[in-house]
Amino acid sequence: RAGGTTLNDVVLAVVTGALRRHLGAERSSQLAGQLPRVLVPVGSRDDGGAGTGNSFSALVAELPVSTADPRRRLSEIHAAMRRHKQGTGSSMVSSLFSVVDVVPPQLLRRLGSIALARQPFANLAVTNIPGSPVPMFLLGAQLLAVHPIVTGVGNIALIIGVLSYGEELGVGITVDPDVVDDPDGLLEGIQAAAAELVEWARSTASD
Repeated sequence: RAGGTTLNDVVLAVVTGALRRHLGAERSSQLAGQLPRVLVPVGSRDDGGAGTGNSFSALVAELPVSTADPRRRLSEIHAAMRRHKQGTGSSMVSSLFSVVDVVPPQLLRRLGSIALARQPFANLAVTNIPGSPVPMFLLGAQLLAVHPIVTGVGNIALIIGVLSYGEELGVGITVDPDVVDDPDGLLEGIQAAAAELVEWARSTASD
C-alpha cells in the first residue's frame, strides 16, 4: 500500500535486494546491461473455472539489481510487471512453460529436465502462491507455519518459493550448489532486503 504496488511486486523487490547483496554492490552495478531474468508463473483460468486448476502462463522480467535505492527498485519492478501483464511479455516463454497444461504429469517429469536443460530465458524463478488466510488445524493441532519446497528444473539455478499463510509469508529456497554456493547468505539477504522495505514503508506512513 505504501508504494501503490502488489504483494508480488514486493516479493520480487525483496528477491532483487537479496541478489544485490549476494552479488555485491559493485558487481551488481556493473550488470546494468545484463540483468538477471526471473521466471514468474502467473495463474490463469480461461475455461471459466471448469478445468483442472493447473493452467498458468509465465512472465520473464529483468530484476534491477543495479538499482541501489530499494524504493526505486520496487517502482521499477512494478512498472515492468505491468508492462508484461499487458501483453508485452514473450509468448514463446509462456508457451514453453505452459506445457503442463497438455502433457501428462508422468511424461512431464521425464521430459521436463531435458527440455529445460538449456533454456535461455531465465536465470531464476520466483513463485508467489496465496495460501489460507485463516488458521488451519489437523486433529485439533494448529498449523503454525508453511514453507514451500519447489523442485529444481532444467538450468534454473535458483528457485524461491513463497506461500502465504495468515499474515505471514513462508519462503523456501532451492539452489544448484554449483551456481549458488551460499544459500544461507542468500536467506540473510532476503531478510535484510525485506527489513529495508519495511523500514521505508513505516517512514512513509509516519510522514
